[in-house]
Amino acid sequence: MSLAESGVERYCSLMLLKKPHRNRKPPRALLESWYQSSASGRRLRVQASEDMSLILDEWFGYHILVIGVDAGFDIKSMTRVQHLSTILPATSRSVKDKSSILACDEQLPIATESVDVVVLLNALELSEEPHRVLREVHRILTPHGHLLLVSSNPLSLRGIWGALTGLFRSKRGPANNGLSASKLHDWLTLLNFSVAPVRHKLWLPFSASGRLGGVIERLDNWLAEHNIPPGSAYVMFANKMVQGHISGIKSERVKARLMGLPVAKPVVGARGSTAPRSRGDHLRPVD
Repeated sequence: MSLAESGVERYCSLMLLKKPHRNRKPPRALLESWYQSSASGRRLRVQASEDMSLILDEWFGYHILVIGVDAGFDIKSMTRVQHLSTILPATSRSVKDKSSILACDEQLPIATESVDVVVLLNALELSEEPHRVLREVHRILTPHGHLLLVSSNPLSLRGIWGALTGLFRSKRGPANNGLSASKLHDWLTLLNFSVAPVRHKLWLPFSASGRLGGVIERLDNWLAEHNIPPGSAYVMFANKMVQGHISGIKSERVKARLMGLPVAKPVVGARGSTAPRSRGDHLRPVD
């Protein structure tokens, strides 16, 4: 089992408060099941949808690409971009519709600078090379294209507890439980992305029944609304920046041209006149 698989399995088992089974599902199926079946997963989907719908409604373009798990987000209703495509695992046996593409997240069969908006839904946790996924996203995005991410936070209380329990259960050490918001911010900055402030979600990644469950949900929603860190998950927005290039213009020096000015013809005999005088001029009367 890879590090990414063990990390996702441990993350989902902690969220569901269950021990991982030996006959475990694939990591992607575990995350999708957590979003659909658990109260905390549904709460995260509601909290993240509020921010996603606001920002996606402001982004325009021709193509939007969704990479990651099927978390139940109705992205098509959130965006004004008409053409939506989804990346499915290359090992997937079934294709939902014509807009689905079978591919690896680290090597996308998409032309360079052809996608206006990319949405990553826990795709970095599923990959053993998350930095390579981000480089592919940077490659396919158009200049000034947009990126939206939903990811788990390993520096939250739940993330730290999951790393500690995994450390004692396995000799290989803590696995990939996602990237911290600060680390992901640094990676995106190196790729010339302009990153917006992170939005923390799911501060209380557990649930209960009855009145206690209602109190937990209201408190968690209040913490998410006021962006209190650190949440067990976070939403991040970024724009691909392109450095401007101005080609040098060769300037030609123009040789100065003298312009002739009309000069009055001097009058013979006038004061200060330098015109030559002929013999007998001094005998003529001066006007």
